[in-house]
Amino acid sequence: MMSSAERKIFNDKMLFLRSLPEFKHLSLPRSKLVHLCANLQPMSCIKNKVIFREGDRNDNVYFVRSGE
Repeated sequence: MMSSAERKIFNDKMLFLRSLPEFKHLSLPRSKLVHLCANLQPMSCIKNKVIFREGDRNDNVYFVRSGE
């Protein structure tokens, strides 16, 4: 069972995913969105820091919540 703070974080993640154009019109089952939310990890970056370069091997997907 989630605490109220954990539920708020989960709900914020769910709203964020549903706000993305990539997910807005998909009819994913709720269980898939729950799985995605459980695996979302927030990350802060320094301005102009390179996260990865074209051609780099990467096992992650990045969604920008704020900034550029």
